[in-house]
Amino acid sequence: MQRMIENGEIGVVIVKDLSRFGRNYLDVGEYLEIKYPTLGIRFIAIQENADTLKNTGTEMMPFNNIFNKWYAAQTSKKIRAVWKSKADKGERVASAVPFGYKKSEDNPKQWIVDEPAAKTVRRIFELCIEGLGPTKIARRLEADGFMNPTSYQLSVGRKTTNTFSERGNYAW
Repeated sequence: MQRMIENGEIGVVIVKDLSRFGRNYLDVGEYLEIKYPTLGIRFIAIQENADTLKNTGTEMMPFNNIFNKWYAAQTSKKIRAVWKSKADKGERVASAVPFGYKKSEDNPKQWIVDEPAAKTVRRIFELCIEGLGPTKIARRLEADGFMNPTSYQLSVGRKTTNTFSERGNYAW
C-alpha cells in the first residue's frame, strides 16, 4: 500500500480506528504528520472521527496512538496471565485436543485418554525408544496398519482441519 501511495495511486487512507493503522505511536505520528501531508494524502480514522482534510479529530491522534500502544501491551499481559493461571491450575490451555486424547462428555474442559488413538501414540513412543527416526516410524506404522490421525478422527466422527490423504487411511 505504501508503494501505491508513493506512486500516486492512492489519495485517501481510511481505517476503522487508529489502532488498526499502527501500534508504534512514533511511526504513526511520522506518517500522519509528515509523510502523508507531504504527499497530499488524506487520512480518515472512522472510530476517532478524524479526517486530515477537514482537520477534525486530529488534535487527539497523538494521544490516541499512545493509548493504543499502552492498551495493546496491557491486554497482552492480561491474556498471558490468564493462560498462566489456567496452566497452573491444571486446566487445558490448548484449543486443539492432542491426538491420543478426547474431550470428556461430562466436562468438555477435561481431556481423557482416547484408547484407540493412545495405542498409536504408545506405539510411536516405543519405536522412538528403539531408536527409529520419524521416517522409519511412519513406514512401520503404515506396515503395521495404524490409521493416521486425520483418518482416525474422521472415522470416529470428529471434525479435523486436516485434509484427507489421497494415499489412504494408513499413510503417515
